[in-house]
Amino acid sequence: MSAAVSADRRRARSRSVFASEVRRGLRLPAWYVVYGVTLVVSVITAVVLWVFEGFSSGHLAGLPFSGVVFVALGVGFATLPLLAGGALNAPAPAPASEGLRPAGLVLGTWLARWVLAVGVLIAAGPMLLITAFAGGVSFLTFVTAGLLSIVELGVVAAIAVGLSALLHSRVASVLLSYAVVLLLTLGTAAVAPATGSVEEVTETVTTIGSEYNETTEEVECLPPTTVTTTTPTALPNWVVLIANPFVVVADASAHDRYDTGRPRDGFGTTAKDVRQAQSPQPIASIDDECGENATTALPEAPVESWGAPLWYVGLGIHVLLAALALVGGTIAVSRRAERR
Repeated sequence: MSAAVSADRRRARSRSVFASEVRRGLRLPAWYVVYGVTLVVSVITAVVLWVFEGFSSGHLAGLPFSGVVFVALGVGFATLPLLAGGALNAPAPAPASEGLRPAGLVLGTWLARWVLAVGVLIAAGPMLLITAFAGGVSFLTFVTAGLLSIVELGVVAAIAVGLSALLHSRVASVLLSYAVVLLLTLGTAAVAPATGSVEEVTETVTTIGSEYNETTEEVECLPPTTVTTTTPTALPNWVVLIANPFVVVADASAHDRYDTGRPRDGFGTTAKDVRQAQSPQPIASIDDECGENATTALPEAPVESWGAPLWYVGLGIHVLLAALALVGGTIAVSRRAERR
């Protein structure tokens, strides 16, 4: 009976740590600054991408939505190491954590920082809803992008909290957290092209010309001509690229396509690139010089092949990193407690 009571008390203290950390975070003006910046930047991003889409070919209707998702993630990644790092550097435990197992202290602190980080998605929520509705974004894409973004924010929060428990210096833990985030984001984007390989990619271009028929006084389409070329193409290292959290979210959320397979948003564009790097697919396109002037039947547009999704590889890497950070932090807190 005493063991059960003790377990109940530990769970209560763990919940107390979580609640107190959330309340403490909400009392910090910094979090509200982050939420405000997220909202403002998401509005600007949506407007800019809408204008861009209006002056472009109009084939990326969901681009503003994917852009706002990336912006919210970027703000979260840029601020979490600072606001979550150093959470467990203090040599003495918080009052709510007295008698609590190290695992409960670390997990409670991590969950609190994770909840506060999800606030950036809530702050961008109005623009996410508007851009999703205006861009015809499917429910599956909306939910997948949201869930994967929440998971990735939890991963960065775990890394920051775990490193703060491992290191005594707040400055060191914050800087190291930023280093890990930069490595996963900018580092992978920079290294992937340099460590890629040269693959032969086959591209087929079907050209439909036109000519003016003086007898009928109409523009008629000429018979299609097809040219197929195989050229060596430099492709990025997909193993490195899929470790990027933005690529993970994009690849998992790339559900919306046109009938030809053309991407409708930034998710599809990113997913197609990383899947091509893993398994190059033949490229087929139509150069239609006749268009709406056609008086004869046009060939069907080729359906683009993307290859198999790869996001679960990157997500597995991130979950492993988060778990290692939390386990390492728990061990460090436990050893510090034993020395007291």
